[in-house]
Amino acid sequence: ALLLSQRKPDEALKQARDLQARAPKYAGGFVLEGDVFAAQKKFAEAERAYREALKLEPSSGAIAAKLIAVLGEGGKSKEADAFAARWLADKPRDAAVRIFLADRALLKRDLKTAATHYAAVIAIEPNNVVALNNLAWIGGETGDPKALGYAERAAKLAPNSASVLDTLGMLLVKRGDTERGLQYLAQARKLAPARLDLRLNHARALAAAGQKDAARKELQAIVDAKEDAAEKRAAAELLKTL
Repeated sequence: ALLLSQRKPDEALKQARDLQARAPKYAGGFVLEGDVFAAQKKFAEAERAYREALKLEPSSGAIAAKLIAVLGEGGKSKEADAFAARWLADKPRDAAVRIFLADRALLKRDLKTAATHYAAVIAIEPNNVVALNNLAWIGGETGDPKALGYAERAAKLAPNSASVLDTLGMLLVKRGDTERGLQYLAQARKLAPARLDLRLNHARALAAAGQKDAARKELQAIVDAKEDAAEKRAAAELLKTL
């Protein structure tokens, strides 16, 4: 993983093959090989490696999720979906595959499918913060009355998570509890000042609460940020209205 992060795929692949030779019954060597090929978008090679890994660890949801991913990215979407369906039919309490499918659906804005999988994860792992937070966010988008409850549970479990506090704050503002919502949004912004998306949410809530001077200050700071981001353009547009 370190070699991959350093963009040294040849060395990482050699390490994977060495590991396979030293420990042929250990799935990790084949997983690493699959990761190397997946990072290079060599999906057929990655698929073969992950299938070998699954032979050694046939109940590993983490490996199964990697296989589903490369099948989909390699143009085998129907095969990926069929594999995922068979996997969950055999292992309905596999949270790793559920989380992967939920995250994938969320990226595609398929909120209904994502919510179904996140809810299943929570039934398996009631304290899964990622699932609780994402289910809360989806609920805010779809009008699910249970959304705030999910967000509050996530915040109790991860009181220093900027993403979790942002979700809770936005839901409170949406419900009309602006004062409490702003407290959480300000805390999220303080925890992750480089996150322009969180700062934009904070600014929007300030503007909605009538705190225009504070909103302008926050929006201007976003506009002046060095990185190019969609939040900068959104902040500039909102700034024009205040």
